[in-house]
Amino acid sequence: MKSKNHSFSKKVTVSLLALVITVGSAAFVNAASKGNTASKGSGKGHAKSSAKSSVPGDTPNGRPFRFLRGEIGSLQTQIDTLTGRVDTLTGRVESLEQRVTANENAIALLEADIENLQSQIDTNTGDIASLQQQIDDNRTLIAILQTQINQIVVALALKQNIITGTCPEGSSVRIVNPDGSVVCEVDDVGATNVFRVQVFQVAVVPALAGGQASANCPTGFTVTGGGYVAPFINVTVNWAVGNGWTVSGINTASVPTVLIVVAECIVIA
Repeated sequence: MKSKNHSFSKKVTVSLLALVITVGSAAFVNAASKGNTASKGSGKGHAKSSAKSSVPGDTPNGRPFRFLRGEIGSLQTQIDTLTGRVDTLTGRVESLEQRVTANENAIALLEADIENLQSQIDTNTGDIASLQQQIDDNRTLIAILQTQINQIVVALALKQNIITGTCPEGSSVRIVNPDGSVVCEVDDVGATNVFRVQVFQVAVVPALAGGQASANCPTGFTVTGGGYVAPFINVTVNWAVGNGWTVSGINTASVPTVLIVVAECIVIA
């Protein structure tokens, strides 16, 4: 910016010098013209006596030179005034330059702060997006678990109703039907008692993978049926294996799920 100010000062100085030269030339021509006019009117024999004496005003002490000295003095005063003004303006420009430089430095600092804040905002935006994804995933898991809980509650509520039939006194259970009813037969060796138990087995099946679980009857009991609670599992096996009940299938969910197998067992004593 200082180079621009010096260039501005040089331009002003050159302009002032050109103005002085122009005004001085004009004043000189004007004064000479007046002197010549005065000399022409001073005597009739001017043309004849010009060779003998100088025209009044042509000498250094003549009127044109006195006039020019006065004009030059006036111009010098104006030049000094303008020079003072230029110096004042130059000082003001330098002051403005300093203020502009200070403002530019302040703007640079603010821009650096803005970039830093924007970087933090971008980082936080990524963190927020990641946290939001985790929240959404947790909500999905909660919904799946709630469904599993509801199905388990239903299964537990039905466990007492799987075998609903009873035999009268003097009879015993011969067959347990799939709907929970029983077929009785007359005892031929005296009264008998039927004891029933349910055995549960829980397994966790990984996401998009296969799994299996088996519920086995206690020693002395015989498996009479079974079932399962398996949300999101495509069941491929659901039957008695040995003295228990086995269920297997593939988890179609993108998260692990629970497989619950129940075996119905009885013993006649």
